[in-house]
Amino acid sequence: FAINPFPRWRYRLGTAYVEKTICLLDGQQSVLARYSASLQCRLTVRLLLAFRDYHSLTRRNPLLRPEAVENRDRVSFRPYADLPTLAVLHCGAFRGDGTWFLNHEYLRELDRGLDFREDLYSPGSLDYDLGPERAAWFIATLEPHSVPADVDITEIVEAEARRRSFPGVLPRALDQIGRAHV
Repeated sequence: FAINPFPRWRYRLGTAYVEKTICLLDGQQSVLARYSASLQCRLTVRLLLAFRDYHSLTRRNPLLRPEAVENRDRVSFRPYADLPTLAVLHCGAFRGDGTWFLNHEYLRELDRGLDFREDLYSPGSLDYDLGPERAAWFIATLEPHSVPADVDITEIVEAEARRRSFPGVLPRALDQIGRAHV
């Protein structure tokens, strides 16, 4: 795991690795997830939606509208009529299968004495072919108009990295937080 300039996880699979980077886009209700691999492989990313406010948990319910609207390199969901549409822009292949995943447990919430079980809806998954020269990505956003139609992910990531480059500040701040909890 590394944090600078974005949270990045590296998973080892035998002699290969897959790396995941997450980046919140500045001034938007959007998140970018980028995947890369050291060898050719196929990756499937399951989309899980809670679509709720910060202090609530979702349970399987008949009010959810399961429709996914596909349009080339984006798929949109509006699970509830009174909430905004979520658009997922991607460079993979969407495979819809609409299913609920029940009883996810959040152990930190359990420790706090709060409700800790939630059902998450999955409209489907994204399939990618990865390799050393071929990264994969998706952007999940409530503001699809803020993301250009001809998305250049490299440009977005580099701009966000420049904006966040505060050498040493974040690691030192995190180090102080870690010491305070020891």
